[in-house]
Amino acid sequence: GRWRTGRLTLKGELLRQADSRESESVSNSDLSDLIVDGGYVTGLWRVVGTPRRARRAVDVSVRIESLGFHSADQTDAPSLSPRAENIAPLRQRALTFGANWLVNRWVKVQFNALHESFVDQAGIRLELPEARWRSLMRLQFSM
Repeated sequence: GRWRTGRLTLKGELLRQADSRESESVSNSDLSDLIVDGGYVTGLWRVVGTPRRARRAVDVSVRIESLGFHSADQTDAPSLSPRAENIAPLRQRALTFGANWLVNRWVKVQFNALHESFVDQAGIRLELPEARWRSLMRLQFSM
C-alpha cells in the first residue's frame, strides 16, 4: 500500500509464500511446505522541492524490513538440512536511513546507512554474520 499527503509518503508491503516440497525427503516422500514471509515499511519526507515532482529536491527516508524462512510443520526438532521436515527458521532484519538528492531531472545521488542483522530463532546455527552498520552512496543517471 501507499499513502501520500503533502511532503510525506508512507509505503509498505507484506508477503507470504508457501513452496511445496514434493518428493524431497531422503525417503522420497513429501515434506511440509517451506514458508517465506516478510514485509517492509518506508517513510519518505520531501525536505526541499515541490511534492510529487522529481526535479531539484532533497528527500530523507527510513525503511524497516524483515524476511524469514521456516517450515509449515514445526513439530520435529529443527534441522539445518534442506531435506528435513522442519528446516531451522532464519530471519533477516534491516533498518535503513537514507537521503536522496535529485540534482536535476537526469541525475540522482543517494546516501544510505543500513543496519542488518540475522535472527536464528532455534539457536542451532554456529555462525551467523554479526549485526553491523554499512553505508552506501549511489549515483544514478536516467533518461
